[in-house]
Amino acid sequence: MSEELSLSSRFSRALYSASSLSGHSALSPEYKSISDEALADLRQASKAIYDLKLFSKNETLEEVSTKQLVYFTVPYATAELLLALPSIEPTLRKDILGQAESEIHKFISYVTDYEIVDEAIVQATKRVAQMMNNPAQRREAKIQQYQIEKKLKSQIQTLRSRTLASNVEEPANNYDLIRMLLTAPQSTSAGSVNATDDDADMDDETKRELTLILLRLLFTQAYVSLQQISDELQILQKMPPPSTGSSPPQLNQSRDDTWRIDMAPRGGPDGKGPLLDPRGRPLRPFTILPSNFAERTRLQQEVFRPDYRLPTMTIDEYLVEEEKRGNIIRGGGKASAEAPTSSEQLAIDAEQDGTRFGEEKSEEKRQKDEEWAIYTDANPRGAGNTMNRGSSPSSGGVLLQLCYLRHSPPTVLTSPRRRHSSPPPAIK
Repeated sequence: MSEELSLSSRFSRALYSASSLSGHSALSPEYKSISDEALADLRQASKAIYDLKLFSKNETLEEVSTKQLVYFTVPYATAELLLALPSIEPTLRKDILGQAESEIHKFISYVTDYEIVDEAIVQATKRVAQMMNNPAQRREAKIQQYQIEKKLKSQIQTLRSRTLASNVEEPANNYDLIRMLLTAPQSTSAGSVNATDDDADMDDETKRELTLILLRLLFTQAYVSLQQISDELQILQKMPPPSTGSSPPQLNQSRDDTWRIDMAPRGGPDGKGPLLDPRGRPLRPFTILPSNFAERTRLQQEVFRPDYRLPTMTIDEYLVEEEKRGNIIRGGGKASAEAPTSSEQLAIDAEQDGTRFGEEKSEEKRQKDEEWAIYTDANPRGAGNTMNRGSSPSSGGVLLQLCYLRHSPPTVLTSPRRRHSSPPPAIK
């Protein structure tokens, strides 16, 4: 069955298998089976290209037909599939990386020999590859690589949206994008029509332009793959070789086991002998903390705790306690200023005639007024502190104080309540 397939059918089947690998685990048997079949188809396609002499160094790009341009991607697809193969053995991985590197160089040779990529892209790609080797410039190199790929992908998207129908599925990876450019095999039947051809709405000129842009995109990605291969080879070269022989090393046999504390107790039959030997090595398992679980828990809580004082009450409890102490002042503001005082409120409540509450407030107001009258009778106005001026002004006496300050004339001091309009006559 494999010999009956045409080159395009074999290449298309290989691309479809390689694209479906993303839905399987790399360690699953299905992944290995599908990858082996795809790799076999790609190698058969590469052999068919060589046998058919599709490409020659003597021809130019204009002499290569549009249908043949897509086969430039066979080495690239082979290299990408090889890099996706899982491998545990370092030696086998080195062999796989060598094959992938050879296929990538073959693809780059195709593209450069036919001058598919202009000199600007070649120089930019090489410059990015050189910057990848410098760790300080690697970030800038990745940014430039992303910008180049973004520009080429936008050109591909523009051509696809302009030529293909809107219901055509978007390619998920490079394998699907290459497979889209393959011409579907024609049926041998005269009346049959292939309705699944994605290229039905695409003319030859647009398809050729789209293929050339795709080759330029893969050319820029090929240099990135070469850098990844180089980095992985450096890691594999520094890996130690696998040990040969089934017998364990002699070092494991001469290993000192005296430091093991999980062996059988050597401190007597009951395991309660000496804890350490004369050299200070432990003879049996031991614990530093007490054997009582409650005591260990208490010590643990004392050690593993915050280094700051923890609160002993909540905020609400603290506010209640402060209110009991009288440290919280309520009221104030405009509402408190406009509210009636206690005396005013008592007078308002006493005016509520005909109610028990009004009678109680009226009696309370009468008692308050009577108490105030008794107080004013016992304490007449001006009977308070005389500020060390002797008798109160109500007795009618006038305090005269003579002050002799050196030779200055004396000054007569009188009570503030009885001031003279003019100074008194001098005393002889």
